[in-house]
Amino acid sequence: MKKLFLIRHAKSDWGNANTKDYERPLNARGRHDASRMGAMMQQRGWQADAWLASSAKRAKETALLMGKSLAYPEAAICFRDAMYLASADTLLSEIAQVESSVQNLLVVAHNPGMGDLIHQLAGSYVGDTPTCTVAAFDLKIDHWFELMVNTRVATLIDYQTPKKLARLSDETSA
Repeated sequence: MKKLFLIRHAKSDWGNANTKDYERPLNARGRHDASRMGAMMQQRGWQADAWLASSAKRAKETALLMGKSLAYPEAAICFRDAMYLASADTLLSEIAQVESSVQNLLVVAHNPGMGDLIHQLAGSYVGDTPTCTVAAFDLKIDHWFELMVNTRVATLIDYQTPKKLARLSDETSA
């Protein structure tokens, strides 16, 4: 059984109209959310053997901030140009290239492809995919390339957004 963590990059900064889309950084809320969602994953014991992320600045920053929370080495994150604004099929193709020895994989990318992939693997629409959403799946596969053939081997085990996590924190502290 493998585990897959699909993450939409955190909230980006739209403050400078001259910044190219690929170069847009995270805003303050995005940096906060990425760190908080990484901490949530750490508290749940969710770790990944390998990380893939879009090479766009906002996805890189998301991966790096989450990596700090999860004590994942920055140099081990694999940033891929092909994942920038990638479709669900392209994301699946990137995942399929991961070595079979990797048991737990974390992927950071963009909507609409990331949301589409989450819904495809879940087998139904599970809701909007706001920035910094974390979807965790158990996969009944031995090799990552098997997802290219059959996405019905996935079971959604958790779906967290920053707002949902904040509500849960508020409820437990009340």
